[in-house]
Amino acid sequence: MPRTSHHLQGIDGGHTGAQAIDHIGPPRHPHRVTIMRLARANETYELRWRENVRADDGAVTRIRRSAPGGNSKASAYARAEKVWRNLDRSGGYHGTPPVAAVQITRTVRTLRQVAQLWLAQHPGKPATVEGYEAMLRVGTWPELTWTDPRTGRTRRVELGTMPIEDIRPADINQWTTALAAKPDARRKGQTVPLSAATIHAHLRVLKAYLNWAVAHGYLDTNPAAHATVTLHGTRTPEWFRTPADFWTVLDHIDHAHDNALHDAFVAAAYLGLRVNELAALQRDDVDLAGKRVHIRHNFDKKRRPSTVKSEESETWMPLHPEAEAALRHTLDQTPDASPEALVFRGPRGGIITSTLINDALTAGCQAAGLGYRVTAHGLRHSFANWLKTAGVPTRDIQEALRHRDQRTTATYLHTSDGEKTRAINLLPSRQ
Repeated sequence: MPRTSHHLQGIDGGHTGAQAIDHIGPPRHPHRVTIMRLARANETYELRWRENVRADDGAVTRIRRSAPGGNSKASAYARAEKVWRNLDRSGGYHGTPPVAAVQITRTVRTLRQVAQLWLAQHPGKPATVEGYEAMLRVGTWPELTWTDPRTGRTRRVELGTMPIEDIRPADINQWTTALAAKPDARRKGQTVPLSAATIHAHLRVLKAYLNWAVAHGYLDTNPAAHATVTLHGTRTPEWFRTPADFWTVLDHIDHAHDNALHDAFVAAAYLGLRVNELAALQRDDVDLAGKRVHIRHNFDKKRRPSTVKSEESETWMPLHPEAEAALRHTLDQTPDASPEALVFRGPRGGIITSTLINDALTAGCQAAGLGYRVTAHGLRHSFANWLKTAGVPTRDIQEALRHRDQRTTATYLHTSDGEKTRAINLLPSRQ
């Protein structure tokens, strides 16, 4: 984390009792965070920075922000670095949310208007914000209809045009009911309603910007806070039960694609990469001498260069001998020697996509007669379960998968029928 370590005497050169002891961020950066010592005897610290704020008319201004820094230098540095990371990743729009000092005079706004304000200040990546906006355009803003099973009458709800203060929990319940009756547009030529998981995803987004509306004074309480959607089971990606199954399928893929995807599949399976991380891997990221690879690039859903999914995802990964051999072979065959050159490309020279990987895996699994189909994301699940079968602790698997939360890692670890059998056979018999 960039920081300067020079010692300042006071604010603006004065002796007011507050002393700037350090800065987090590059020199002269407009959003770097200053650590202030307020009282030497009590070791009280405060953080100060400037943050971008977008007005309702779209104008952007920089205003001063401050937050408590704690009662120790270590606490102040930890909090300052967190604020700096938020500012740096959001382009200066989001440090630590400030506490409102004045009463906000409310203006009547519709749900759609508040949602647009939420999208305008959202610190996420462009592809993330665009995904949320697409969900709102399809599932939340338009008028939805459904048939009341008790009366047989057609009922309507249109949350997007309702004043946000008039929305009640009953309106949210009607909206989820109408959403459940909406045909899934992705199922071409079929009349299939949206799944419970899709409705749940729409509800999560609705709750998020209603929480934001409460935090910014547009609402007193979130009317969707207690709304739920029952999920009848979850879809678990299939995974290769053993590396031998993977290699069998890969032989069929090699035959169908003339070995054009061989090295990419090996790298994905033995590094546990997400598809877009695999596609965005650059020559400069590979350190064959050090037997490691730097995971730091990504493509978003529109194939635009982007950063990796989270801070935990950016790291150096050690190379398994199979992955090392695949990378070495690919780099030797790649004519473009520039540091930014993509390591892997599709059979026609394009960017590798999840559709390409999924289609190849579907045909390969069918040709191999496995009885199940592994997806592109299933390769990452395979990587996790091979480590589990080898006896690697869950904490180490979390680091290898680059997960922030070990609970996420737990969803990747599955128990095969053979493991169940071995576990049951360990029970002692009657003597």
